[in-house]
Amino acid sequence: MKKLILVVLIAVLGTANTFASVPVETPAQKLRSEIIKLLDAPRINLEKEETIANIEFTLNSKNEIVVLSVESDNSQVERYVKNELNYQKVNGGIESRKKLFKLQLKIMKP
Repeated sequence: MKKLILVVLIAVLGTANTFASVPVETPAQKLRSEIIKLLDAPRINLEKEETIANIEFTLNSKNEIVVLSVESDNSQVERYVKNELNYQKVNGGIESRKKLFKLQLKIMKP
């Protein structure tokens, strides 16, 4: 009986360690994932192999993205990011509404 209890205890502890080692996504990572989904598959004519856009945004009280600036050498990319992200509701779980977020977006030529 003691051996059975010991085996069950080891099995439970082993399972707990397995679940504890699963990486947990932070609220910032969840927010980034949501933004990537919103900006998926842009229909933009790119002259270069890749274009980089630096995006600055914040969240309002309704959990909507408010794009403050988009810096890119391609004006189509700037318009695309602003049109696709501005006032889109997200569920990232970020508590600080006055926080400034910065995200670098890399768009590759298909």
